[in-house]
Amino acid sequence: MKLSGKRGRNSFGVLAASDNGPGNLSESDREFISESPSFILGNSNPNATEIAAVQTRQAQLAHIKDKNALIGIVRLKRDVLSGQSYVGFLASSYNFAGTNSQLASLDGLISINRQTTFSWQSLGSTSVEDFFFPDTGQNLHRRENGFGYAFDYTRNGRNLVLDASGIGRTLFFRTAVGFQTRVNYNNEALFVQYTTEPRPTAKIISFQIYEKPSILFDWHGRARLSNNEVQAQVNLRRQAHIGLGVDRGYERLFEEEFGAKRQAGVDCIVKNDCTFAGASDERSTYNSKVYAFGSVTPNKKLRLFFVARSLHNSFDFDFGAGPRYPRVSPS
Repeated sequence: MKLSGKRGRNSFGVLAASDNGPGNLSESDREFISESPSFILGNSNPNATEIAAVQTRQAQLAHIKDKNALIGIVRLKRDVLSGQSYVGFLASSYNFAGTNSQLASLDGLISINRQTTFSWQSLGSTSVEDFFFPDTGQNLHRRENGFGYAFDYTRNGRNLVLDASGIGRTLFFRTAVGFQTRVNYNNEALFVQYTTEPRPTAKIISFQIYEKPSILFDWHGRARLSNNEVQAQVNLRRQAHIGLGVDRGYERLFEEEFGAKRQAGVDCIVKNDCTFAGASDERSTYNSKVYAFGSVTPNKKLRLFFVARSLHNSFDFDFGAGPRYPRVSPS
């Protein structure tokens, strides 16, 4: 069901759906539920760990078999002040096979003048699903609540563009309707761009340069990621341009993002079964990227474009791909 409308300064939208798709398993999945672990693994004598992995997956599929998902979205908005300014409310709900997620948010946009706007959003979520707790290394099916926010200040001048933005999600923030980003983070960024006055008859029509510093940190105040990108671009005739950019950054990983967190008094270092190998429970690197790009339009039917880049000291993740293609890293 879909319903929307507007009256005066107020507008609304309502969407409700009943979806059989999540519980409509394929024939191979239905057969998988009833097969024996030894047949699935192609091994007449599988070990206990292999059997448990297959039975867990069978139980997951059996739980959602032929179940129905209910989804709902409500959007309310009221125009205020002048220009494009408004305040709004958004709510969403998802329910499927013992898992549910509800979200509510307030948002708004203030048009300060023709060049400047400020937008914001504050979100709260409550969900029942499987949550991972790194202190115990367990997945628990329970209810948890989360909080999120976003803001953006933009000033678009003739030559100068300024943008300050931020977005954050707490550890247990979840949304099953829409796109789920990473959690337990705050990402704040600044963007400054300057463009010269265009000269349409000159060989170099205009020159543009920007800088974009950003930092990402968790809700414990620990820095996770920082970057500073600088890019310069020259605009030429025939709708051509050429540019060069440099991006230098720092990235930090904690083992609790990937598995159980090591506890005091536990000898996982000796046994080499910590989530991260070795004595440290974190990894960090200073990385860099250099890139060049350009394009030209020699005629109305043809446009040529190129891009080249070089990355240095970036993390390379080894997650494996199931029992047939396990990880090659020791831990």
